[in-house]
Amino acid sequence: MKTIITDNIECECKNMIAAFLDTDFIMQKILQSYPNLSGAKQKSVSEDIRFYVNQGLELYSVSDTSVNTIPLTLFYSLNNFVKAAYLLRFPNLSLAGSHGLDLKTNELEKCNSLGEIPVHFTQKGTFPNLMEVTKDKFNLTDVVVLKDLFSVFPELCGIYSLIYSEEPNVFLLQAKTGDIGTYNVFYETDDEEAILKKNTSLLDENGYHMYIDKNYLGLRGELLLTADSWGKEENVIYYDSYGNKYCTVGIEVANKIVKPSKVCILYIFYYVFSMLVRYHPHLWMKYCNSKDVSIISKLMTTVKNISLIEVIQLLCDEKYIFTSKIADIEKDFDYSDILKNILKEVERENRRLGKSILLNYI
Repeated sequence: MKTIITDNIECECKNMIAAFLDTDFIMQKILQSYPNLSGAKQKSVSEDIRFYVNQGLELYSVSDTSVNTIPLTLFYSLNNFVKAAYLLRFPNLSLAGSHGLDLKTNELEKCNSLGEIPVHFTQKGTFPNLMEVTKDKFNLTDVVVLKDLFSVFPELCGIYSLIYSEEPNVFLLQAKTGDIGTYNVFYETDDEEAILKKNTSLLDENGYHMYIDKNYLGLRGELLLTADSWGKEENVIYYDSYGNKYCTVGIEVANKIVKPSKVCILYIFYYVFSMLVRYHPHLWMKYCNSKDVSIISKLMTTVKNISLIEVIQLLCDEKYIFTSKIADIEKDFDYSDILKNILKEVERENRRLGKSILLNYI
């Protein structure tokens, strides 16, 4: 994960994305993955990528308009960026024409709130292309409900608990000083019973174990990492745009627990909003005049910048944290200390199983 020091995240991201307007630079990136790609294919694909990046930037630049047009420009901006990222990763393949998602009119008319809207995946289109890049684990026969996606998006956790009066499925973490692999967990509500009922199998399977404690200060949790967590952070951890860390219990889709990537979540959000504005304006206005407007406003304003962070990460295949000063960054772990803690964990496990202590170092 790389750190970018800046006092303007949006501008910094735009500047970084602009590097992909240079076809020679694009060809260098393509050849890193496909060194044997023909010269003619390199040229045509790099020009296509440049076109999609340029169109993405132009659409993003005109997205500061009204609530009735922002969803359209933001979605088609992100849609173009995703096409560029897909061709960068798979320059020998072709793009599908559709968006890769679908809304059913009969289902929309029955929804009383934005969060109730079910979103269907299609077998071909830009969203399945995006999943190939991000390696998301949705089954394309599945249906996902917006409220579930709201519950795991870090930047929405406060608003989620406000309008739904329940704990979201993502939790802010704070590393414990001097205690490697242990975090304080902060909850949005004091509903201990509801939190205890959450399915934590995703955390447990990846070596992350969450415990809850309630005292006079309120509800607080603790997250412990075991040796089994090594290399599995991507499975359970989200970061917000400033590098704050969150763990998630994921969402249940078709009886399977999944952790969707932030860029896939944003793509779904902006797709739904754009379709409502364009084809179901009466529903869009109904939601804009309800408590759902708090989520809509957040995603159309503050979170809009996050889409650019996700885009540059897609294009560069690299994780970034943006901060205004180095002091804002959580101190890097001393890897010698991490190794010592892992060996201690192995030693404890071997003792528990009655194995030779020589196995501690094999």
